[in-house]
Amino acid sequence: MLNWIGINAIGSDPTTDPKGPNLTEAVDQFFVEASSSSWKNTPVMLVGLAPISSTNASAEAAWITTVFQKLICSDYPSVSMVLVDIPRGLTLWSREANSAYRTHVTTNKNYKWPLRFKMLGKE
Repeated sequence: MLNWIGINAIGSDPTTDPKGPNLTEAVDQFFVEASSSSWKNTPVMLVGLAPISSTNASAEAAWITTVFQKLICSDYPSVSMVLVDIPRGLTLWSREANSAYRTHVTTNKNYKWPLRFKMLGKE
């Protein structure tokens, strides 16, 4: 039985880097294929979710905002799990990034505790 499907999701913020390689380019084709397959109701995991290397703190904050507030909630609602990767040279914990994380993840109703793991135990 296939319980999860996933894809590596590495890319820059598509709003600031529309010519890519950006995050939507990295995952869009996967979602097109998954939604037209027998796996369309299988929970999706974004594995290694990460921006392309940047040492710009405001770029990290913009990436967090775009990914967690816009893309996952609006464009990819079938995502049930995200594993964030931090590429070399990034922290994702600058003052700006931390503020964006608090604003767009910890206060977002889609990411509230307790997490919804009901589907994990069902066969």
